[in-house]
Parts: sequence; structure tokens; C-alpha cells
Amino acid sequence: MRGARGVTPASWPSRKRTTGTPLRGRKVAILLAPAGTEQAEFTEPRKAVTEAGAVVDVIGVQAGPARTYNHDLEPGETFTVDKSFDQVSAGDYDALIVPGGTVGADKAAR
Repeated sequence: MRGARGVTPASWPSRKRTTGTPLRGRKVAILLAPAGTEQAEFTEPRKAVTEAGAVVDVIGVQAGPARTYNHDLEPGETFTVDKSFDQVSAGDYDALIVPGGTVGADKAAR
């Protein structure tokens, strides 16, 4: 496979891979709608930032249980929203993750 201007991937400069916990000491909020968030789009980013050392809070419209879905229609697992919007401030976090899911996005917007 050739890259831009005929440069092959083998000739690209090597990138140093970050190992360990590059997000240690960082706080990340993940938005979880009461229902309808795509399960994999919530669980995979949460796993990645947790493994990278971040402290993760799941935030949403209200604290408590929230049902995820698979393929927008099939019920997935239920997860816990740690804090509601009125309990947090943007300044509390270094990053915000907004998982996808058509149904969840509609519910969060209301």
C-alpha cells in the first residue's frame, strides 16, 4: 500500500507508542443517556481511558441506571450513571466522551 506522494508505510517515520498510563491524573466524563446509547460506543472508550489511567465519571441527565442498546434496537446491558448534569461542571474534567447511538442522542437532547 502506498501513502501520500508515493511514500510507502515502511518509510514513514516511526512513532513512539505510548505505554503505561498516559492519562494518569486526568479526569474524563462519559455521557450516558438514560436509554439508547450504543453499548460498544460506551464500553470500549470507557475501557480504553480507564486502562490509560484516567479517572472516569459516567454522567447523564439523572444519576442511576441507564440501559444501553446494540444496533440501536436490541437491549444491551444496564450501567450506572454516577453523577447528573447538575452535579458536575465542565471545569471538573479534562475530557468529555459522547458515545453514539441514535436513540440515546435523541434522549440526551431533550
